[in-house]
Amino acid sequence: MTFKNFNRSDWLNLIGLVLGVLAAIFFYFGSMTIPWSIQTWGGNSPAEIAFRNGQYNIARIGFILLAFNFIFQASALVYKRNKD
Repeated sequence: MTFKNFNRSDWLNLIGLVLGVLAAIFFYFGSMTIPWSIQTWGGNSPAEIAFRNGQYNIARIGFILLAFNFIFQASALVYKRNKD
């Protein structure tokens, strides 16, 4: 199958697949632990707080991408079912 033969359902599935892969990558980087080089006993150094905030934002982007992935995959399924 080439890109010329793709219909709307195939494009929606492909976009959903790409968004799902990106969401998995963002979840991976969002779940990384704080490196030993910046860890302190108290856990509230500016470097640790900045790292945790960055991880939180990366994970939030992953959830947004996952939501869009679900929307694209569901719309592809609905479009294909209504087309038949």
